[in-house]
Amino acid sequence: KKKSMLVLQFIPGANLQAETTAWEPQNLSSSAHSLGRLLVLDLLLGNTDRLPVSSMTWRGNPSNVLWSALECKDARDRCVPIDAAVARRPPRLLVQETDQKA
Repeated sequence: KKKSMLVLQFIPGANLQAETTAWEPQNLSSSAHSLGRLLVLDLLLGNTDRLPVSSMTWRGNPSNVLWSALECKDARDRCVPIDAAVARRPPRLLVQETDQKA
């Protein structure tokens, strides 16, 4: 009989929509930097399920970005992305067939 266990880390704080202190003037620069880093990561991974970006038709889910209430040595560490939905890449043969048709 196989046994499994899942370990999760509890992040005290608020999601992207409910967060207020991240957008105060003294925190705005580090918060914008954190979101920029997250956007680049999501672009590289092809993850459209976290940040809502209408110009790229990303529906997003702002609840998948948590802002930790804990004091961190670097304010950029307060942004915690969760629930990554990375798109599966098609098999190489399927991509080659599609390229040849174009």
